[in-house]
Amino acid sequence: MSFEILTGRTKSHLVPLEHGLFIHKDCYDDYFRLKGTLAGKKLELRTASSFRSYEHQRKIWNDKADGKRALRSKTGITLKYDELNCEEIFWAILNWSSIPGSSRHHWGTDIDIYDHSQYKDGKVLKLANEEYQGSGPNSKISDALFEHNDLFYRPYLDGKSYQMELWHLSHKKQGEKLQSLYTYEMFKKSIEMDSELLLKEHILKNLSYLYQRYIQLNGAH
Repeated sequence: MSFEILTGRTKSHLVPLEHGLFIHKDCYDDYFRLKGTLAGKKLELRTASSFRSYEHQRKIWNDKADGKRALRSKTGITLKYDELNCEEIFWAILNWSSIPGSSRHHWGTDIDIYDHSQYKDGKVLKLANEEYQGSGPNSKISDALFEHNDLFYRPYLDGKSYQMELWHLSHKKQGEKLQSLYTYEMFKKSIEMDSELLLKEHILKNLSYLYQRYIQLNGAH
């Protein structure tokens, strides 16, 4: 598997999904199998985000590092950017956003989903856990995904890397395959070659820990 695929620098492995989005070519059929299964339960699976390029992820990261996008605590509370130092900003970004070049969205194997039938009255999707729990509009589809997890699973449920994301699905076979192929050397190369990446020195200082915790998902050590 190439460096470019694993770090989001190419679309060569993708096919169109729906609504202008793209997915890994080996995940396409399974996505629509899952969509059909959920339709049988009167749930309308829709994808809010799928493949995300390196440049797109870098913009998200740099905007947060620069105070142009909100930072959130582990519990989802908006933080005051001006009250944080660079180190605190760095770890706050990592609560909810991947370092460019390390996002599973680069692979086209991962998608952010919701129940579109609950958003046809103008309601705005926030991609927040409360929407997927209790009486939230996506609670039924979230519960159904625990029953139907043979094709896709949710990698961020334990809070040991990024915070819990009930909306984030990863294709079981391809996601695990690409994760196993993503080496520490690839991660290091991706960071070192980008002169536009903000907070780069903090990433390089913590590179081994970040690789184990946020890419290999081995939890905190």
